Amino acid sequence: MKVNMKLFYNLQEIILVCKKDELNLREGEKMERYKVSNECVGCRACVSVAENNFGIKNSLAYVKKQPLTKEEESLCQNALKVCPVNAISKVDEINQANVVVTSSNTEGLSWDKKKEGFYVIDAREINHDPFDVIMKKAYEIKEDDGFVLIQRFEPYPIINMLSEMGFKYETVKKSNDEFRIYFYKKLNDKVEEQKNNSKVDVVIQSATPVAHPVIMKLLQSERIKKAINIKELKVWKDTEKHLAWITNRKADISFSAIITAAKLKNSDIKIPALFVWDNFVLLSRKKIKGFEDLVGEKIYAPLFEEAPPAKITKYLIKASGLNPDDFNFVYGKPFGRPEQIYKDFVEHKADNVILREPEASYAIKIMQDRKEDISVISYNKLWNKVNPGFGMFPNAGVIFKGEFVKEHPNIAKMFTEELKKAIEWIKNNRQEAVKLSFDVMQQPENRVELFLNRVNFQYIEGNQLVEKVKQYFDILNKNGIADVKIDKEFIEMFKLGV
Repeated sequence: MKVNMKLFYNLQEIILVCKKDELNLREGEKMERYKVSNECVGCRACVSVAENNFGIKNSLAYVKKQPLTKEEESLCQNALKVCPVNAISKVDEINQANVVVTSSNTEGLSWDKKKEGFYVIDAREINHDPFDVIMKKAYEIKEDDGFVLIQRFEPYPIINMLSEMGFKYETVKKSNDEFRIYFYKKLNDKVEEQKNNSKVDVVIQSATPVAHPVIMKLLQSERIKKAINIKELKVWKDTEKHLAWITNRKADISFSAIITAAKLKNSDIKIPALFVWDNFVLLSRKKIKGFEDLVGEKIYAPLFEEAPPAKITKYLIKASGLNPDDFNFVYGKPFGRPEQIYKDFVEHKADNVILREPEASYAIKIMQDRKEDISVISYNKLWNKVNPGFGMFPNAGVIFKGEFVKEHPNIAKMFTEELKKAIEWIKNNRQEAVKLSFDVMQQPENRVELFLNRVNFQYIEGNQLVEKVKQYFDILNKNGIADVKIDKEFIEMFKLGV
């Protein structure tokens, strides 16, 4: 028999390659496995060390291949060590046969066969706050149907909130890095249906993550649960979009910045209380005392040039005897998003930034963990330097649709009372507030804790609010930051009138 030697040698080479791969796979069976948490800031350090095992997707790192050789394992271990935010860790494998039901409230329900066909939301693959996605699906679900939420941990705040919305749930722990929460919307009996029909349907929206802990606490209020049926809860990532819901009267209750909301006084709204004050800071990698040390430097600002953060900053610069034109303000396209600005800061892409809370605290905590010194200057300090004795200056509060207040005055009043209680509870129970809101805010507990320790939550209403707002807008109007007529109609906007 004549042998094709070329084919023979090719086959030998294939066999040798296969043997090598087999050896690598056997070796890989003993290799450590790695994962990347949502603490990642996309700095690419892991990719530069172990490019065959780590990659970047949507500006965040991920494991594209587990190590199969000792060399790859060593590189992955180095990637773990160089990660500046400790986002890389080893996977603690669990025998899949040992799946554990960790918690449930499904007594008396038989939906085991149905649950495996539920719609799946894998929050681990969502690179932004999944709260809005989860809530949208929750509101879409009909009775006797459900959905599955996959998360890296058991998300107690979401579970508690959806339980109050009539969902039964079961949490199954597949591994230390995979929890499957099955949510089922039970069929209402006639008594329960009559109770729900007596409630008022309400649409709530928030334009700022600073309000997340407050909203989560409000959703626990027994008084609110008895009086209100939350028809929709929208948390905007693109904050400017919430204005349309106010002007077209889709939102009954909104959480928004006061300067933005005040422009809509002709839209029949009420702003009976503010609870967020002194919300902006200037962060710099340099050792600075104020803007005078940043002349000629780039300053990354949120939103756009004509937005309140930039206009107030330029006013403070000018009032300090400096020329705003001597600074190079940088805005995103089409808008400077706070979440991107803080990432650029911690990734050394921006040296000087203007940030609101909670992103300011996230950035500060990351830099603290890296032991990198930065300058943190509060806008309260800058504001009071040019307006001595002014005290805290207003940022955000609650907005009611005027029609809602007229039709349901007692509910509006009750809501503000519960809002005040929620603010006081958060101030007095920081640790519990962290656990209530950290997964909704998609940040580690230590960053949320720093945020709650730094943020200035003060519930102000009535005549005290009116005087503060008048004083604030007088300054804004005189310096071309705002153009709001302070008349009787404007003043009445800050009174609930019930």
